[in-house]
Amino acid sequence: MIHVVRLFWGVPALLLLALLWLLSSSAGSQFILHQAAQRSGGLLDAGQVTGGHLLGRLEMDRLSVRTPAAEVDLTQVVLDWSPLSLLRLRAQIDALSAQTIDVRLLAPDAPPEEAPQEPAGTPPSSLPVDIILSTLKVGRLTVTPMEVEGEAGERVLECGRDADACRAGGLLEPGDQLRRDRGV
Repeated sequence: MIHVVRLFWGVPALLLLALLWLLSSSAGSQFILHQAAQRSGGLLDAGQVTGGHLLGRLEMDRLSVRTPAAEVDLTQVVLDWSPLSLLRLRAQIDALSAQTIDVRLLAPDAPPEEAPQEPAGTPPSSLPVDIILSTLKVGRLTVTPMEVEGEAGERVLECGRDADACRAGGLLEPGDQLRRDRGV
């Protein structure tokens, strides 16, 4: 009977230790991210974990996210987050920094007249958690919107560390201003 009790408590304890190792080590975090990428159906592509772990600060060489609306590529990524906030259905990201973020907006699958009309900036309703980002630091941000039929020229937003170096070719209307908070 004592062996059954030890087995009853021993197996869950070993599983808990294995889970803690996966979450609190770089190698375990790499394994979990690789598994998540394989199961995401192409939505997520995670590069090498270069430091940290999934229970707090995580450093990666690259991260890519593909959705029907956009493709986002980040390089030299540092993510500092609070994983316990997931218990409240929130992804609390205290700080996200990247050397570069390249965003390519894609053409919608449905023609404009068939696409559901939602206000601009409406977040997708299919996310299982709210995402809260406190601090974002980016060395270079590039946003390239979808090609609009009948319009010529490159449409791109590109910003570096210096606000004066921002370029918004074809995205801004006459009189629009592009500014950056220099305190960041």
